[in-house]
Amino acid sequence: MSDRRALTLVEVLVVFAILACLIGLLLPAVQASREKARETVCRNNLHQLNLAVAHYAEAHKRLPAPNPSGLVGGWTIEILPFLEETNLRDEIQSGIAISDAPEWLLQSPQIFRCPVRDVLDDTLATTMLPAHYVVVPEKFFSCYE
Repeated sequence: MSDRRALTLVEVLVVFAILACLIGLLLPAVQASREKARETVCRNNLHQLNLAVAHYAEAHKRLPAPNPSGLVGGWTIEILPFLEETNLRDEIQSGIAISDAPEWLLQSPQIFRCPVRDVLDDTLATTMLPAHYVVVPEKFFSCYE
């Protein structure tokens, strides 16, 4: 038997094949964990929005107004102080046309956007990005995705 110090081509190919199989098994698990993290962020956003609407309703004895068609305003603007975004609320002029709104206003705060649905949105930057959540007034209120 000879004293060899190197690997044969077949042995190297077998090692690469084993590594490729292990990586192939690992990638779906990483993608699944990223998706779960996005879903958790989405649920947390809903929870924070529900709390903000509840605090708004308690402070003002009514639910926030719906978004006026084609104008800046509505429940997404009214609850900003309850999301610790008072400075942003103070900079926004409610009632102006969306077409006249400044460029920075066309981007909604991250709390109004679900990371799971961000991939599905193919909205142009020339229009106001929609919120992914909707307030549905019932006997009580609810925020839905």
